[in-house]
Amino acid sequence: MAASLTELAATVRIRAHSTRELFHTLGQRSFPMVYLDEVAAFPRHLVHEILAELPALETPAADDVTQATKYRQLKRYGLLLEHVHQVSEFLESSDVLSTPQSVSQYLHEVVASLLNDGRLVLRADTDFNYSFEPLARTINEAVDATGLAARLPEPLALFKFPSGPGTMPSSMPS
Repeated sequence: MAASLTELAATVRIRAHSTRELFHTLGQRSFPMVYLDEVAAFPRHLVHEILAELPALETPAADDVTQATKYRQLKRYGLLLEHVHQVSEFLESSDVLSTPQSVSQYLHEVVASLLNDGRLVLRADTDFNYSFEPLARTINEAVDATGLAARLPEPLALFKFPSGPGTMPSSMPS
């Protein structure tokens, strides 16, 4: 079990660094949604917390119960980082790749006029429906289960809207 504990800790460390790098990319984005800085700060704090816990978790324990507890905690961290990484890839690509900047700015300004603390991640989609799905609450619940303090800012929601010829960058007015 000690060897598998070390291997699992190494996997968690790799996932942590990979997640931090991806959100660093989000922090370097070219679109002006300032509140996404708070979103990009979340995985950096999360990764920092997990990396600080790793030395104690990867050290073999004297008894099997403690060893099994460390193993379960490392698995939780690994799964959490995997999910946060997938969400980060989605966030990093949403406003940047699927939504023209003129549409993004307009929708964000509309939301800001209605909600003081409205934070949206925009996603043009081919299902031709509108949907509004909370993101922060779901992810924060998963973080709560690990005992870590990092949190996504709330409210943060995914706003999906129909994608079509009218939303493509080449057909947008200047």
